[in-house]
Amino acid sequence: MSTTDEIRQWSEELARDPASLVFLQLAEALRRQGQTDVALKIAMRGMERLISHRRGRARVAAERGRRCTN
Repeated sequence: MSTTDEIRQWSEELARDPASLVFLQLAEALRRQGQTDVALKIAMRGMERLISHRRGRARVAAERGRRCTN
């Protein structure tokens, strides 16, 4: 599969599921094609989503823990 095909495939997958970790493969493929600005943008947005998701899960877990001990 060509890099262009990979970019198309991963872009479509990311559009279907913005929480997907495919942003890593997409950013790497873009970087290999010399599109470093776009690759960085994709990587940063993906990391922001990932961190936000993890923080949300941590808040839920903490809240559940408080309810269990009260």
